[in-house]
Amino acid sequence: MLKFSFKKAVILAIILIAAQSNIFAQPAFRAKERIAEFKKMKLLEVLDLDEKSSEKFLAKYNSAEKAIREKQEKLDEAILDLEYLIRKKANKEDLTKQSQKVMDLQRDLMNTMFEQQKEIKSVLTEEQFARYLVFENRFREQLQKAIIERAKGRGWQNRNGDTPGPRKKGPPSDDDLMK
Repeated sequence: MLKFSFKKAVILAIILIAAQSNIFAQPAFRAKERIAEFKKMKLLEVLDLDEKSSEKFLAKYNSAEKAIREKQEKLDEAILDLEYLIRKKANKEDLTKQSQKVMDLQRDLMNTMFEQQKEIKSVLTEEQFARYLVFENRFREQLQKAIIERAKGRGWQNRNGDTPGPRKKGPPSDDDLMK
């Protein structure tokens, strides 16, 4: 079987997604769905599971991913609500209440992710689990890099028509927070 480097595999996935139709023209959920499928495919390759182990792994992985996705959606909604309160200059009590809700949802998401890891660990060997942990952390990183590289090649521009530069260090300004 042909071995690919992880970076090449991520770039290949993006090219495949873009080849069918422009990734940025299709609905966001469709692109996310394709990336999720690619991620599973690559994860199975990295873990080098047999057919029986793959079935067990995928059952646990899919249910855990669904739970995480649901928690992330709730967190995203709560952050949007908090952002709305900031924009409308809500009172301190409302801001405190919504901020606490966001923090509670963040904690809940992290707990769900930890539980996912424990569930997945139960069907993998120690080496496979170690590979899984490395893969999970590196996948997002590599995907972001590949998307940024692709964006540079396409000459993406920000809202002002300028090409994006490096991110500013330090806390976001009020203008950054409200974008």
